[in-house]
Amino acid sequence: MKREQNMLEKRAKILEAAIPLFADNGLSATTVATIAKQAGVGFGTVFNYFATKEDLFKAAVLEPLDEQREILKQIVMDQGTPHERLKKMVICHLQHFSHHRNQMRLMFYVLGQPERFPEIAEELFAFARDFFAAVVPIVEEGQTNGEIPACDPLGLSWSYFAYINGVVMTMLDPPDDPKWEQFILHGCRLFGIPD
Repeated sequence: MKREQNMLEKRAKILEAAIPLFADNGLSATTVATIAKQAGVGFGTVFNYFATKEDLFKAAVLEPLDEQREILKQIVMDQGTPHERLKKMVICHLQHFSHHRNQMRLMFYVLGQPERFPEIAEELFAFARDFFAAVVPIVEEGQTNGEIPACDPLGLSWSYFAYINGVVMTMLDPPDDPKWEQFILHGCRLFGIPD
């Protein structure tokens, strides 16, 4: 059991080191040797967990989405009002990405070159479709009960999606900067959630 735990931790360290390196330098300019050094592991150790640099790159882009899927699942399963669930989503997204901006930068690196990374880009597009499939019914429920003003629910969901992406890509201040709290308020306002 301890050996398995050590292996999981080592794999996580490799991914944690790879994400900012890939985000800063891209796939071609990032070497496995640099990732291994940053992770504090031997060069060959990386290949115990990832068959190729491309496999490591794919994992670095897609595995962080698992946490976002969990957030969406919780939002959908929650029993609160639409405003309560959407506010929780906004808070979770901004708190997460304020600490993990490189994950988003890496996703944009792939989305900016979908012809180069068609498989990975398609998985990111599928995640976006899942996001809208989860959020639109909550918006519609909020519109039905009068919490959210009448508008196109998909358009509103897209506006939020674009807002989050824009904030994360342009906000360079640390996670404890008070502006992040303001961004949460503004994200909530998109859904008509009062301060």
